[in-house]
Amino acid sequence: MIYTIKLGIEAQSEQQAIDIANDLAELKNLLSDKDLKELKKVIKKNPGIVETAKKFLS
Repeated sequence: MIYTIKLGIEAQSEQQAIDIANDLAELKNLLSDKDLKELKKVIKKNPGIVETAKKFLS
């Protein structure tokens, strides 16, 4: 089932906010609920891990 949720996203333009919302929705659909929650915990605890991961993935 699909639920429609209204949320606010800070962005420089409406198009950028739409792009961010679409990226977040796609990320959610790629991960299980458990993995998404774990990813959030890891990033919240250590935001620099994203930059480290990008170096390994490049």
